[in-house]
Amino acid sequence: MEGMALYLVAALLIGFPGSSHGALYTLITPGVLRTDTEEQILVEAHGDNAPKQPVISVHDFPRRQKTLFQTRVDMNPAGGMLVTPTIKIPAKELNKESRQNQYVVVKVSGLPLELEKVVLLSYQSGFVFIQTDKGIYTPGSPVRYRVFSMDYNMHRMDKTVIVEFQTPEGVVVNSNPVNPSSVLIRPYNLPELVSFGTWKAVAKYEHSPEESYTAYFDVREYVLPSFEVRLQPSDKFLYIDGNKNFHVSITARYLYGKKVEGVAFVLFGVKIDDAKKSIPDSLTRIPIIDGDGEAILKRDTLRSRFQNLNELVGHTLYASVTVMTESGSDMVVTEQSGIHIVTSPYQIYFTKTPKYFKPGMPYELTVYVTNPDGSPAANVPVVSEA
Repeated sequence: MEGMALYLVAALLIGFPGSSHGALYTLITPGVLRTDTEEQILVEAHGDNAPKQPVISVHDFPRRQKTLFQTRVDMNPAGGMLVTPTIKIPAKELNKESRQNQYVVVKVSGLPLELEKVVLLSYQSGFVFIQTDKGIYTPGSPVRYRVFSMDYNMHRMDKTVIVEFQTPEGVVVNSNPVNPSSVLIRPYNLPELVSFGTWKAVAKYEHSPEESYTAYFDVREYVLPSFEVRLQPSDKFLYIDGNKNFHVSITARYLYGKKVEGVAFVLFGVKIDDAKKSIPDSLTRIPIIDGDGEAILKRDTLRSRFQNLNELVGHTLYASVTVMTESGSDMVVTEQSGIHIVTSPYQIYFTKTPKYFKPGMPYELTVYVTNPDGSPAANVPVVSEA
């Protein structure tokens, strides 16, 4: 807040008013003009009601050899003899090599008295945010990243951004122009032969390379996951004639026992023969709180992909789960498969049961009840009728 207060205090520079034959002319500019950014100035005439067309121009300082911007405005009594034109200084027209403070001259001509003001120049016209999808990579793996560009009002900017990837030794191995207006995550594939250590993804504006923004990530020979994920279905099968939703419990623990805080992305699907058919509407983002989360496949979601559920009988359901930590530095992908889709929750087999009934002799009936996966089903009431 202190920095913002200082900025507001220094936001405007009021040019010393000039007078001519009783009229007073004023030029007001921001305290700092930023390149490639629309900035508003104010020109006002007191005691002069004659319509005018002043010319506002911006020049390099102190040489005044380049005209960086120029526009003409209409000043008339209907507007109160006050105009607030917008100026924009292109960064590509300036010398950015100097490390000293640079200034420009804002000049107003076409009035009885010429006005001008020397204003500090800044090349930082906005903010660039660059983010990678993980904090650790292995050789040959893709580094996915996204770039956001915003101005000082936190509005999106479409200025071209150069993204560079640098090795731990500072060598630039890849450089590409990026349009931040697209929110797509872009991949950069690491070479198979690569330097291990901390790499940099550097983003900077095309015409203001001295203003850069950096994201760091590590490249290691082999990365073991720091946590494990376990999936526990609510049932060993999916009963097609029922109305219950299908639940899968997610448990994520670090290898040293601590519970994971993060997020899980879950996608259900059906494996038909050797082909996997995903259910797009089932893709959900689930919070992992205190190491636990739960994914739910609703009946309506299943029907949105397969209208005739009876066609799925004999095939299996699967759940693909990706768990990512809060920081995004680690990720584990796992899958629960082999969940049979059935019309009956149990299967009954007649074992060691005589095929023929002999009158007057006792008939012993032995049945074997299993779950759809073939495992014994315990405590299931069975009714026999003759």
